Amino acid sequence: MRNRRWVGRPSWGLALVLVGVLLGMPIRSFGKVAQGRQLEIFKMGVAAASLAVAETDTATLSNPHGGVYNPATAVACQGTQIHSLHTHLSDDIDLFSLGIVQAIAEHWTLGGAWTQYQVSEIPITAVDTATATQDIATNRTSYSTHAFTGFLATQLDPYWEIGVSVTGLMSRLASDSKSTGYGFSVAPGIRTQILPTVALGAYVENAVSTMAWQSGTTETFSRTIHVAGESTFDALITSVDYAFSPSKVGNGDVKVGIRYPLFSFLTVAAGAYPSHLNCGLGFRLGTIAIDYAYLGGGQDVLDSGSRITFGVRL
Repeated sequence: MRNRRWVGRPSWGLALVLVGVLLGMPIRSFGKVAQGRQLEIFKMGVAAASLAVAETDTATLSNPHGGVYNPATAVACQGTQIHSLHTHLSDDIDLFSLGIVQAIAEHWTLGGAWTQYQVSEIPITAVDTATATQDIATNRTSYSTHAFTGFLATQLDPYWEIGVSVTGLMSRLASDSKSTGYGFSVAPGIRTQILPTVALGAYVENAVSTMAWQSGTTETFSRTIHVAGESTFDALITSVDYAFSPSKVGNGDVKVGIRYPLFSFLTVAAGAYPSHLNCGLGFRLGTIAIDYAYLGGGQDVLDSGSRITFGVRL
């Protein structure tokens, strides 16, 4: 981990301004609007280590998957790290993800990830429709989505990190080669080390987003604020994440995760969602990392099965 260095009190003010932006950013509106599902590729999870703790690592430092979750947590990743995940669920859903994280300067981290999501013959009718959006909702039984997420994170001072990620999307319906949609989503994040053993983090999932289809339909993605904390007691790491819609602050979901290193090369983990439990293992063999997560979501294919992420530091 890089040495932390105080760079001046003005950065505290900047961090507080960013917190205000995270919690008070206005919602944009776009013409004909429905709640799009194209970002469900990330709901399946592209990082086994994060899924094992119920995706509660919103305040975890040196997180190579921070670009998909809280980009501020990617600060302090060392060298060049590459990670990959491939998931095949039943005969109808395939997910592939390939990402890279690069320490570009002292206290600066840059990264990106490409994710492909392929769905075959599964009716998707959960989209909230409003007249012009009905064609997408009823025809979206076979489609593919490509997503690229790029992120940049930096350390403001020894106690604050900030970052932002931008995801670009291209989705195509198999039922009509001309039915192609392009979209984007922006997610700013922040992290602070308030005590040597306690950290806090927050980010806005889909702070600004839109998905425009050739048919003229426009969708947005559900905007969600995540606020999290992480504490360390001896070697046990406990994390909690509270996710809520800006319009329903008191109606959010609480997730809890724990990690414990049994040996220097083996970590066990478990995480609790409101609806199910996950667990996992993390292996560190020199510069190679292998993470496994078992998802206990039952009948929902997006929340069940298992995931394995392979990573290497160059």
